[in-house]
Amino acid sequence: MILIFYKMDDIKIRVMSAILDLLRQDLEGGKFGPEDEEGLEVAMQCLENIYDLNSVRHRPNEPSLIELYKFYLQNPHLHRREATVSEKSLAEALKVDANLAMGDGRYAEALCLYTRAIEYDSRNPVYYCNRAAAKSRMNDHYAAVRDCNVAIELDPKYSKAYGRLGLAYCGLERYVHAVECYKKAHELEPDNEGFKGNLELAREKVKELCSMESEPEACQEPSGGGAQQQAAGHGDGPPPMPQPPFDINLLLGNQQLLNLATQVLAAPALQSFGYSLAREIPDIFNNLRQSFTTSEHAGPSSPPEDETSRREDQ
Repeated sequence: MILIFYKMDDIKIRVMSAILDLLRQDLEGGKFGPEDEEGLEVAMQCLENIYDLNSVRHRPNEPSLIELYKFYLQNPHLHRREATVSEKSLAEALKVDANLAMGDGRYAEALCLYTRAIEYDSRNPVYYCNRAAAKSRMNDHYAAVRDCNVAIELDPKYSKAYGRLGLAYCGLERYVHAVECYKKAHELEPDNEGFKGNLELAREKVKELCSMESEPEACQEPSGGGAQQQAAGHGDGPPPMPQPPFDINLLLGNQQLLNLATQVLAAPALQSFGYSLAREIPDIFNNLRQSFTTSEHAGPSSPPEDETSRREDQ
């Protein structure tokens, strides 16, 4: 009898250990019945025995299988081949339709069309930059930041991508980052008055915030390379996703949340509690009620208008 030893390379071992880790999490999650749990255990034992993985465990610092797959889907330009001539032609036609939709204010439709263009030609930075404009119009500024970063990664000298990244940061009220982006856009395209105007507006916002801050050094502009560092991410693997800061004004400005809160507070079971709360701590109750009333009529602060977004790339 001849024994054949199958030796896997390190990458395949890590993939298989990630699969086992995913199955193990499902098994420990208690989502399945006894029969399904038994099936998972048998599947895990078979994989461990076939691939000789009894002593292999998923490395704690590595991303999970789901995280890797999400990154794969969100960054098609990293693994897609160069588009063919016909695919590029189809992508351009979709971009033209998307630009028309943007001009008519049909931002959701434009977003879908830009996404379809990316599916045909995932290495064209214009499609990501234009999709970022649609996302900004829909107030999805974090997603706009990601698309701008991809566009800059594909073309580090793409001035409009820096401009739209600045607009997205303004939408997130991260004006120091916006200043760096607009500075880079203005350096790449000095004759663009829109970049220059938006840079000044962002700097004014920084000054306003610094006048209210107790730590002025937190408002200082980074010393060079800030916009590119923000765009490029850090280290190997998926770039860190921006985490939104907790802001009570964002909650109070959410109309759906206000409507839900109104319905909940109107429930008979809570009205008596509210009256008791008002008697015990009237200042807090009145301030909370005033916040909801004010936020219902007040709109969110508008970021500086990106002059370059008024006309999509041709």
